[in-house]
Amino acid sequence: MPTALPLPSRPRRLIMGIVVMSAAIVSGAFVVDACWAPAPGIHITLIALEATPGDSARLEYRVIVQNDTAAEGTVRVNVTLDPDVRFVPEASSPEWGSPAAGVASAQDDGPSIVEASVLVPKGSRTFLPAGCGLLEVSGLCTSVDIDPGQRSLDLVVDTGSLPVEKTAIALSAHATMTNDEGTLTVNESLTLLIADVSVTTEVTVPQGGPRPGDVIVYQHTVTNPIDRAISVRGFTNVVPAGTSFDRAGSRNSASLLFWTVCGDFDDGPHLVAGPEDSCAQVELFLDPHETRVIPFAVRIDPDYASAEPIINTAVLGTAIEDDGILRPRPRPLRDPNLNNNTSRVETPVVLPAAFTVTNTPSPQGIGAPGPITYTVVVENTGGAALTNLTFDKSNLAVLFGPAIQTGGSGDNTNAVLDIGETWTFHGVYLVPEAAFTANGFDTQGNPDNDGDIDNTVTVSASGPDGPLPSQTASARVEIETWATGALQISTTRGDSSPDAATGLPDTLGCSDSPATAWTPEIDDSPASGLPPQTVILQVNFAPANFHATGIEIHESFETGSVVLIELLDENGVGIGDPTHQVYSSAVDGGPDPEDSTACPGVFRITFPQTPYAVSSAWIYTERPGFEQIDAVRLIGVTVTP
Repeated sequence: MPTALPLPSRPRRLIMGIVVMSAAIVSGAFVVDACWAPAPGIHITLIALEATPGDSARLEYRVIVQNDTAAEGTVRVNVTLDPDVRFVPEASSPEWGSPAAGVASAQDDGPSIVEASVLVPKGSRTFLPAGCGLLEVSGLCTSVDIDPGQRSLDLVVDTGSLPVEKTAIALSAHATMTNDEGTLTVNESLTLLIADVSVTTEVTVPQGGPRPGDVIVYQHTVTNPIDRAISVRGFTNVVPAGTSFDRAGSRNSASLLFWTVCGDFDDGPHLVAGPEDSCAQVELFLDPHETRVIPFAVRIDPDYASAEPIINTAVLGTAIEDDGILRPRPRPLRDPNLNNNTSRVETPVVLPAAFTVTNTPSPQGIGAPGPITYTVVVENTGGAALTNLTFDKSNLAVLFGPAIQTGGSGDNTNAVLDIGETWTFHGVYLVPEAAFTANGFDTQGNPDNDGDIDNTVTVSASGPDGPLPSQTASARVEIETWATGALQISTTRGDSSPDAATGLPDTLGCSDSPATAWTPEIDDSPASGLPPQTVILQVNFAPANFHATGIEIHESFETGSVVLIELLDENGVGIGDPTHQVYSSAVDGGPDPEDSTACPGVFRITFPQTPYAVSSAWIYTERPGFEQIDAVRLIGVTVTP
C-alpha cells in the first residue's frame, strides 16, 4: 500500500473563548494558548493516495482518526462511497467489513456504505504556565499541549469504467466515539477530481528526410480536458539514441518554457520542461480546457548509420488541481487513463545510398596446385535502392557464377539491389604449378614472389543521386610450402613412416595416429652428443632458391616435444652448425622458450631470412613417449640467384 505524507494535527488556538485556526505545530503535537482548556474531541481526515503504477482504475484513500480526549475509545467510522465506484475489501485494511465492525452494505438506489470500528488510544494533555497570546494576562492563563492518539485505515475502491461525463468522485465519512467523556461525532468529505490529462506528439522533418545531420522537431500537445485549472508535476523527455538535444529548436518563448538536461540515465539524457536551467520539480500550469503545444527538437548524429528508427518518448507527471490557493495539501486529482500520459513516436531515418563488398577465399592457404573458391558478397547497407551494378574482377581466370539473392524484394534479375538486399557470387580459380615455383601470383596472374595468390574485385553502383564511389575487396591466399619428403634419422615405430609427416595436415584431433603422423620409437641409444631419449626427423622441401623466415610443426600427440631445429642448405650443410640452428630449447640449456604446444597444435617460430636456400630441416624431439608430428611447413620467399 502506498504511504501518505505525515498528517499534521489540527491545531486550535483559543483566546478568551474565541477559536482561531493556526498552523503552529510543536513536535508533532499542537499547542493551545488558553485561559481555559479546549473541549476534547475526535477528528477525521480523508487523504487520496498516489495512484498505483499501471492500475489507474483503483483509487486508494487513507482515513485518519485522531482522539485528543483523555480516554481511549472505540470509533465507528461510516464511509459513503460514490455510486460509480466499487469497494475492494481484499486491498483495504481488514477492519472494513469485519464481523466486529459490521458488514459492508450497499443501497440499490444509492452509494455504497462501508463500516469499520477501531480502538483509538487517548491523547495526552499537558498544562504549562504561559501567556494567553494576544491577550496575555500574567498568572491567569495556561498553555495546553495536546498530542492526540491516532489510527489509520486504508480504503481501496475500483472505478471500473466511469461515465465519460464524470468529473469528480465524492467520499464522505462520519465517525462516532463513546468513552468516559461522552459520545463524540465528526464528519468529513473529500472530492476527487477526474481529469484525463494527455499528451500527443506530431513530428516535423525536412522534406525527403530526415537524414543524418537533420533536425527533428517534436510538437508535444498537452491537454487539460476539465473546467478547472491544473498543474502537471513534471513533463520529461528523453533524448533519443543517435541524436543530440537541439536547444534552439526547443524554445517556446510564448510560454517561457525551456528544456533542461537533468540527468543521464541508461536510456539517454532526461530533460525537464520548465524555466531555463532549472531541474526543480517544475509544475506545468494549464488553464481550464487549455491545450499547450511544447516543441522539443533533436539533431540526428551526422554518422547515424542504423536501420532502426529514432524513438522519442515524452512523459507527463502527476496532475493536481491548481486554483492559485496555497494549501497544506493540494486538492487530489485522478487521471483515469494513464496510457495517454506517455507519447512514443518512431521516426525512420533516410540513410544515404551505400553498399559494401567482401571477398572471402577458401582455403586460406594452399600448398599444391588446385582450386581456390572465392565468395564475393555485395550488400546494400544504405537507405536507397541501387542500380547499374557492375562487377569487375582481377585478371585471374576466375569464373564467377550468377548472384544468389538474400533479403530485399523482387529478385536479382531486376538489376536492382534493394535496401537490405545482398548478392552473393561464387568463383573458382585453379592455381597452377607455376604459382608455387614463383612463390606467388599477383592479381594479374604474374609471378610476384610474395608468398601468396592475390585476387581483387571492384563493384560499382548508382544511387538516386548518381554513381557512388566504387568498393574494392581483396583476398590473399598464402602459398604453403609443406614438406615433400622425409628421412628416418632415428628409429621409427613399426606402424609409422617418416613420410607420414609430409604433405598437408591429415590427423584428426589429438590422437595416437602413426599412420598419418610420424611416430618415433623411444631411442635409448641416441646419436653421439644428444641427451637420452632424443630422436630426429629430417623433412625435405621442394622449392628451389627458397630462403626461410619461419617454420611450422604440426604436433598431434605427446606435444611440446621439440627441443632443437637445424636447417640444411641445398648442399646438405648445416648439421651441428650453430649458424643453422633456428631453435634451441631452454629444456636443454638453449636460449629459446620451451615448446608448450597444446594437443593438437602448431609449434611456430620465426627468424631473420636465411642467407642460404633451405632444402631440409632436422627436427629434434625429446619425450619419454610416442611424440607425433603430422606435417611441417616452411615459411619464406624465393630469391632469384
